[in-house]
Amino acid sequence: MHNEGHIGLGFLVYSPLAFVLAYHEMYVTFIAGCIAIQYWSHFPDIDLHLSFVEHRGITHTLFMALFAGVITAVVAVGLITADVLPATLFANEEVGVSTKELVGGFGFLVGVLGVTSHILGDLFTPMGVEPAAPISNANISLNLFRARNKTANRAFSKVGFYAIGVALVLGVLSSTGALQNILDAFRGIIENLSGIHSE
Repeated sequence: MHNEGHIGLGFLVYSPLAFVLAYHEMYVTFIAGCIAIQYWSHFPDIDLHLSFVEHRGITHTLFMALFAGVITAVVAVGLITADVLPATLFANEEVGVSTKELVGGFGFLVGVLGVTSHILGDLFTPMGVEPAAPISNANISLNLFRARNKTANRAFSKVGFYAIGVALVLGVLSSTGALQNILDAFRGIIENLSGIHSE
């Protein structure tokens, strides 16, 4: 899979978490997550530019996913601790955890999700990946399409971007109660239409 598809798949994987952030009105964290997912979802292909690293080797493993999570958590907490980013941007009293715990845990999760989504994307291709290397050299491939398949890459890209948009809209509508009002209105319309047809 190419960058376009990897980023879209990363956004698709991130969208449930994005919904939760939008629901809790944590928009700065939502955006920070989008940026981190975008970065980590295509990072493993850095091996294409490093002559000393095999393509789809160590950068395409669950160990790299854990490493990405730790790095993202450390950087995020460091930015808060050093007052580079004000903690108030990320705070939300409803969540009930400290800002550093929230940012650290969120950073770890986003780093892991980003790299894991990349691995998942490469599982679809004939070359596959060895996600448990160096513990296991078992290559896993679903062999559904080639990495350069433009249709598949565009489809993942579009679905991912739509998923993020839907997560944001549904999160905002849910947090304000507007979604419930919309659902109640539709329910009323359906009940009225059912009553008309039953007469």
